[in-house]
Amino acid sequence: MFVADDSVIGELADVADTLDPAVEQIAVGDGVVYWQVEKGETIGSIFSKKIGASRFKAVTTNRNLRTLRKLV
Repeated sequence: MFVADDSVIGELADVADTLDPAVEQIAVGDGVVYWQVEKGETIGSIFSKKIGASRFKAVTTNRNLRTLRKLV
């Protein structure tokens, strides 16, 4: 997930302790939050619910690995 606001990265990273590592994991990078989620669990996952908040929509965007490979 690409994030245009550094304060949002911190807020999103705060949810890391509540995630089930068997289902999903996140890691913070420079302007990004890396998110790995079990196939089929994306919509109902804790992190998905967090990033779905309307206040994040203007400063975040998600791209999967297939899309990133096409861009590179």
